[in-house]
Amino acid sequence: MKNISKILGVSFLTLTGAISVVSCKNNSNNSSNSQDVSGPEMVFTRIPYLDLSNIPDYLSFKLEEPEGSQGLDYIYIGTRVQLYASDGDFTFNDGVLRMKMNAFYDEESGLFKLNSGERDMRITFKGTEKNITVTKTLLLVDRVITTAEELQRINENPSGSYILGNDIDCSSISNFEPLGYTTTDTSATIGKEFLGVFDGNGYTIKNLTSRYSNTMNSEITQKKTGNYLFENESHKQGDMFGVFQSLGAGGIIRNTGFKNVHIYGRTMSGVICGQSAGTIENCFVDSDCSVQISTHFYDEACGAGGLVGFITPEGTLRNCLSLATVGIENSFDAYGDDYIAENKARLQEEHPDEVIDEYDSNSIYYDELRTWHFYGGKIGFIDSNGVESNNVYAGVGIVHGEARNCFALRFERTGDFKGALNFGQTHIFDNKEGDGPDTGLIIDCAVKEDAELKVASLYSNFDTNAWNIFDGGYPTLKAFYTYEILE
Repeated sequence: MKNISKILGVSFLTLTGAISVVSCKNNSNNSSNSQDVSGPEMVFTRIPYLDLSNIPDYLSFKLEEPEGSQGLDYIYIGTRVQLYASDGDFTFNDGVLRMKMNAFYDEESGLFKLNSGERDMRITFKGTEKNITVTKTLLLVDRVITTAEELQRINENPSGSYILGNDIDCSSISNFEPLGYTTTDTSATIGKEFLGVFDGNGYTIKNLTSRYSNTMNSEITQKKTGNYLFENESHKQGDMFGVFQSLGAGGIIRNTGFKNVHIYGRTMSGVICGQSAGTIENCFVDSDCSVQISTHFYDEACGAGGLVGFITPEGTLRNCLSLATVGIENSFDAYGDDYIAENKARLQEEHPDEVIDEYDSNSIYYDELRTWHFYGGKIGFIDSNGVESNNVYAGVGIVHGEARNCFALRFERTGDFKGALNFGQTHIFDNKEGDGPDTGLIIDCAVKEDAELKVASLYSNFDTNAWNIFDGGYPTLKAFYTYEILE
């Protein structure tokens, strides 16, 4: 076959109809039979994926035959699919393995044996002395996402797995609803976190805006002015806001760029994800992205970051870069009259001989009425790690799990807070009484100036299979699922 083009991440939807297969004379000692694929054929060059919404007749990918091999013998995929050369389930010729998809179906039920997600393929060759097994990954996806509308419809199946087939321009959706749901008290959202694999394949989600309310005013009492913009109980409150609202344990977001994405949440917000109990890796948030939260800010658990709002104890963030800006839409004295009046009455009862004036900045109790309180009783703007902060961070609002090898661009914070901008904070028990033990790790993460982020040595721990790294510019994402079209 002649290689006529090399394409990154194009959907099976446009190709499988053009592939036909005919039998011909066996010309290889690596399999019991051989096929010749006439017409265009997709052959993956790195890692293969399989689109379960449009299953082709064959899945083909390049495979290096190990030294000492005497021919490919059998393949196990997960625990449910076994393919054997003796049964003609595959061919291996000229370094290309072609697996017949009809061998993936159950003979009795006619159902496909594998559901979406990642599976290990254990590919075993006969050896001169003993068998040689090579392990390769197969990603099975429910759909190749090619439009903004398909991206939004992930909420119909947040347990599925998906891959981008191209850059996704979301400008056609005026207010994008976050993907996945936090668990609330009703069955409608239980188990509806995003639990699958979302792989951007090096592509970018762009021109997306998600706003929970038509205003950004909220109070410490959790009251809000303005109208909620989403009906779902999980999304309308604006907590844990991002392109994804909640990534569940075992869920994965990776290899994705974000450009001109703007998130307007109430608490715990980030460009990629509001709350993550899964794995986020190899993602790039560009400088035209932003996160804005509102004034409901009474402890360190209401933070915001350029990447993620809140990483739970199960969550991991690694090898990510953010150039986004993060801010608070309103000043902290916008808690609202109800909150101020309630606290004024309490203070007046406790100190009946004092003059308590919420409008006089020289009043001894002005700060107690107008500023921000941690549950631990500290007044002011000291975060869980003891640094001056308004809970706005360049990377992550708060880390109860782990953030490793991630970097963010330093930006000028606005408003009343001029302390150093940090990557994020971990949780310290003493600061928030009754809220569990010390937890969270931030390892080899930092906020850097623009020029520092363009030095290749900074990214020595980044995966070069996922990133192009060079001096003089920011790292760029590579595609994992590359293929060639053969004719």
